[in-house]
Amino acid sequence: MNVFPLFSTPVTLSMNDIDMMFYEIEAIKRESFHEHRIPLDGLSTDNRSVLLKYPNLLNVVHKHIKKSLYDELKIVNDVRYKILSSWLNRHPPKHSARKHTHPNSMFTGVLYIDCPENSGDIVFSMPFSTPTWTTGTIQPQVEEHNILNSRDWILSTQTGMCILFPSHLEHHVTSNESDQDRYALGFNVMLEGDIANNKEIGEFLSIKTL
Repeated sequence: MNVFPLFSTPVTLSMNDIDMMFYEIEAIKRESFHEHRIPLDGLSTDNRSVLLKYPNLLNVVHKHIKKSLYDELKIVNDVRYKILSSWLNRHPPKHSARKHTHPNSMFTGVLYIDCPENSGDIVFSMPFSTPTWTTGTIQPQVEEHNILNSRDWILSTQTGMCILFPSHLEHHVTSNESDQDRYALGFNVMLEGDIANNKEIGEFLSIKTL
């Protein structure tokens, strides 16, 4: 039997060798951080364009974005993208990240620059308001969870892993159960330029970011 997972929500993942970027990684860890308002919810850098200071890490991010958008999603090359913001998250032991999305952005990504074992995984969730063959109120028991029947999906994180996903996709990070801090570099991406240009039906859309 063939099964077609129609209208999927893409999450792209690549593994990158960042060991040679030791000096940049140690430098970005020394950025100034502020605590989030919710207790044990981690810390973020005050600098919200932190990637601009670290060209080698920025190159890894650009490479992953380009492969995701143009090679996998097949967006035409005339459509450009812009990294709107970037920041480093630090999660000390027992810290986690509550469920959230990223407003005013189209794609969100994470480059994991230092993830000790058992320091937390990222969990994606389908909102109850989004029905597939299940709904928020009717969820039959299953013998085994897979990509066709799950409303939550766990990705085990590790150093060097980079992911990109739609910014509206709900996600959270599980508790850091190691005895070391965990560092993850987040970034938001928006498409810009002539996004849609269908002369046959008179459909045009152009986006310009500041």
